[in-house]
Amino acid sequence: MRTVWNAVAFVAVVNLLTIVIAAGWLYRTGRLDRDRIEAVREIFRRPVAETEADRLAEQDAAARDAAAAELEVGWSPVPVTNLDAADAMERFRDLGRVANDRLGRDAEAIVARIEATYRERAAELAALRAGIEADQARLDEINARAEDADFQQTVLDLAEMKLDTAFAIVRVWLEEGRRTLVVDVLHAIDADRRSALLGEFVDIGRDGVAADLQLALRERTALEAASTEPADADSTDSRPSTRSGTANGRLDA
Repeated sequence: MRTVWNAVAFVAVVNLLTIVIAAGWLYRTGRLDRDRIEAVREIFRRPVAETEADRLAEQDAAARDAAAAELEVGWSPVPVTNLDAADAMERFRDLGRVANDRLGRDAEAIVARIEATYRERAAELAALRAGIEADQARLDEINARAEDADFQQTVLDLAEMKLDTAFAIVRVWLEEGRRTLVVDVLHAIDADRRSALLGEFVDIGRDGVAADLQLALRERTALEAASTEPADADSTDSRPSTRSGTANGRLDA
């Protein structure tokens, strides 16, 4: 883990120095100032859909204002009192049409903004629902393996066999795409054996695999803890727990 941390820290420091040097060069050559930084920040502050809707609304409003101004200029030199009744009525009708057009365009811009917001929220909700379903499927898999005698025997065999042999089996599982099985086995064996197997990856230069498995183990532990909280809160003396060491709760959909 120390080697992984040193590598990550070195890359982070190099990136930070690169950013600082680039920013200094831009500032010294007059290509960067406070106004440009604020302009860039303003660009990324709001979603593209919302900014586009505001721009269209402003363009429509400007066009309607210009049309109304032209109409006012055309009619203003002529006193209303000198117009015939028909001309006065036509003028008011024109003004009414301009006002109605402006209100209609404003309403369309508002509706477009609401629809864009709805689509964003719907996408977020769909992603959240997919995450909950994935977590529930993972919990079902964990609980099924906890009750599987073959899985328990596999854990015992890996704990008792030679380290090289156990590590070779784990590598084969990973190459076959059975990552969740590896994570569940590592979670089930004792801490010393788990550390030894992860250390084998580091010894052969596969630090990234070891780090990924460590992260997966932490996520599995967190998932189990989150799934057992509702069950612990609702437990009563009439329904005592008959299992230990296994996540039996389910996520609320």
